[in-house]
Amino acid sequence: MLNVEEYMKPNPYLRPPRPCPELWAPPEPSQGLRHIAMRSRGSSRGHIALDDRLVDFESRLERNVVLAILARPNTAHVVEQTPRVTYVDDDGKTHEHVFDLRVIRTDRTKVAVFVKPSELVRPAHRRMLRLIAEQMSPEVANEVLLVTERKLSRADLYNAELIQEVRREPDPDDDAVVARLISDMTGPVNISDLIEISGLHGYAFRAIVRAIAAGEIRLTDPGMITPTARIERHRH
Repeated sequence: MLNVEEYMKPNPYLRPPRPCPELWAPPEPSQGLRHIAMRSRGSSRGHIALDDRLVDFESRLERNVVLAILARPNTAHVVEQTPRVTYVDDDGKTHEHVFDLRVIRTDRTKVAVFVKPSELVRPAHRRMLRLIAEQMSPEVANEVLLVTERKLSRADLYNAELIQEVRREPDPDDDAVVARLISDMTGPVNISDLIEISGLHGYAFRAIVRAIAAGEIRLTDPGMITPTARIERHRH
């Protein structure tokens, strides 16, 4: 059992806080085509601060989908409440629909994302998405994707939250140390082994997570990013 002196002893592995800048520039507003009212009694609404702009969400499911997509190495850009498209239904009537998200991947592929709880997805929604996919210009999107909570596992959500957190405080020096260790990897290793070799303690774990998010390394098996997980170099 620790005594008071031992309990109050500073943690030698904890770095002092970074100095705060004198000036702070607030993020730019959402780039979405449709304004989201933040006040709602029936859903969870808010913003995600992404680089220098805000991404709005109308429900917790939308928030989780945005974070999960941002956690993928092949995601280059995400904008909510876009694109706005028109399509002709089976009766020849013209309709307008605004998608929940447009995702631009690193290969410049554009994906229009429709987010809906699985219990609320109807055959009419699936038919609408098929019609839009058939009629939509590739300049607007190359693919239409329906995402429900069933597409997101517990590990997906955990990893997405973790990646978003470590990206908020990047450290180029830590990332450079981990990058050198990754370049020396010849096969799968435990994350804990890489942490021990680095000498950075918990800060190495954060840098390793950022390397996973960047696609430099990947988990050998699907699951949560934890010190016991195994990783390997991502062969590009």
